[in-house]
Amino acid sequence: MRHPDGTYDLTIDDIHEIRVETSKKLEKMSDDEIIAFFKEASRKFNERKEKSLQLV
Repeated sequence: MRHPDGTYDLTIDDIHEIRVETSKKLEKMSDDEIIAFFKEASRKFNERKEKSLQLV
């Protein structure tokens, strides 16, 4: 369930499903593609974090 502030209530099953989906994506990637995947994910996370800090 997503809350108005953008956070979620995640169950253990939700987290497991996310991990399985990510593993399926990664198993088809080369090492360089995996590095690029996580760099992009961290860049997006940092952008969202900065935006949320500006709202405070």
